[in-house]
Amino acid sequence: MTNSSPSSARKGLSVRASRLVSFAAVLSLLLAAGCGENDGSADYRDGCGAFAAGDLAKAARGFRACLEVAPSNVDALLMLARTEMQLGEFTRAHEAVTRAEALAGADPDVLELAGQVAYHLQDFDKARAAFSVLVKNAAFDDRIRSRGYAGLGVVDYAGIRPEGMDEAAARARTAFLTAIRLDNRNAAAHYNLGRLYSDFLHYPDVARDEFALFTRLAPASDPRVVHVRDNLMPELKARLDEAIRSQRGRKPQNLAASSTALQKAGAAMAKGQYKTAKSLYAEAFAADVLSHSAAMGVAVCAEKEGTRAGFEEAKRYYQIASELRPSDAKALMALGDVAVKVGSPAVAEKAYSRAVAAAVGADKMTALRRLEAALRKNGKARVAEVYRRYADDLAAARKR
Repeated sequence: MTNSSPSSARKGLSVRASRLVSFAAVLSLLLAAGCGENDGSADYRDGCGAFAAGDLAKAARGFRACLEVAPSNVDALLMLARTEMQLGEFTRAHEAVTRAEALAGADPDVLELAGQVAYHLQDFDKARAAFSVLVKNAAFDDRIRSRGYAGLGVVDYAGIRPEGMDEAAARARTAFLTAIRLDNRNAAAHYNLGRLYSDFLHYPDVARDEFALFTRLAPASDPRVVHVRDNLMPELKARLDEAIRSQRGRKPQNLAASSTALQKAGAAMAKGQYKTAKSLYAEAFAADVLSHSAAMGVAVCAEKEGTRAGFEEAKRYYQIASELRPSDAKALMALGDVAVKVGSPAVAEKAYSRAVAAAVGADKMTALRRLEAALRKNGKARVAEVYRRYADDLAAARKR
């Protein structure tokens, strides 16, 4: 099992905040610093070079030396804070970033780093305040605001507790989803959403997709890339394989018989002969318990009966279909809808929640609205409000 404790979330933010700057970024920082030969520029260059090479102790010495002669060099203060964070010296990082805040408190890099340092010191109120400024300042572009939402998501992630997990997980989830909407190349948002889906919501299929995106977007120097590739991805594959094995273990497959029954069932459906079609779909499923098409066919035909018994049967087979294809938004939405009909809001909530992860476009908005309704029926008004706000923001963004 993966480590899903708040300390794991803090570690995730630490790596994200302290990833090595590229040589191009170092050059850019050097140009921005504007140092002359006698104002600490040589020490600053040495610090940046050491930071890029991974020699953090030497980097810290270089940045401190620069600041002795150029105490107002914001770039050196930020680099010193990043270096101290990587060294685990969060109090020293706080001192450096506090000085940077006094000089350039409205700068987005300063705000983001202030939030990260506060997070590591477990000053979650200050961390949230700093990230919130990044999110709410309309003057910042989408990539900057995306970083703010990712920061807010990690703060909420760290606050997940067994007794209040739903609300905290909902806040973290919607923050990560918003971060990705604003900047789909935000590697940290994909990583943390993957952890949330894997460790708390237990959606291994969508977690795997998020981790795959992360490994393509993150720099090779990020140690999380190795951890995801060598540990998390194999673990998720094993979980998905085990789910299929448990289905297959019910009965030997007869693919030829299943295929023949499916063809006959489709022809009966086309003629509106739902009772006959349902019998044939059931025959196809009995011959191949891994047939998603057969399970869906039984469910659709059973639902068309319009009876309590039919709805219950439909619920059972939609559940099977969604287990066979966990990212089938159509099956998940149908499961949620029929669960509502038979008075099973808890099943509906789980189905719609998973559909939010699987659906795209207008279907995602439908899943969000139905998830909100199911949550309210389950007495989870505060969680429902989180998803309502997210759905409203998403709808507003699509209109722009």
